[in-house]
Amino acid sequence: MSKIIFYNDTGFPFSVIAAAIRSGLLPQNRLPEKYELLRVLKSCGINKGDATVFNLGYDLNNDKCLALWSRGDGDMTGRIVKSFLGLFQIKEYRLVKINIKKTLLLVAGVSLSNLPGLRALGHQLIHQAVNAVYRRLLEVAIERTPVTRPLRAV
Repeated sequence: MSKIIFYNDTGFPFSVIAAAIRSGLLPQNRLPEKYELLRVLKSCGINKGDATVFNLGYDLNNDKCLALWSRGDGDMTGRIVKSFLGLFQIKEYRLVKINIKKTLLLVAGVSLSNLPGLRALGHQLIHQAVNAVYRRLLEVAIERTPVTRPLRAV
């Protein structure tokens, strides 16, 4: 059993969505309904980006699907991932970087979702923005990348 670690540094949890697709929490054969997407995003925090590692379950190969995201501090997320791997002595893993940028629609949705009177509108904008890039997230989520194993001294 290996671990698949999805990560991004755009300030929005695209990695959480990709890991949820991989583990089956979000559909692979259609766009997610708004309630499905919000259930996943609310469990991981829509607007936090504090480099927390989230466990989104297991895929069909019994690989653990993990996600980490932060607010875009250059290579900081990559360094956090490497620290996480060393700290928890993770031996077999796949790193999957999500290279999708936030759109203005997504930024507006996240901002509005923090305002009680406009929360529903914010959630609708987030849903539309994610649906626009869902196919790309799906491709990244189901792609087979090789398992990385630590190097051994010869």
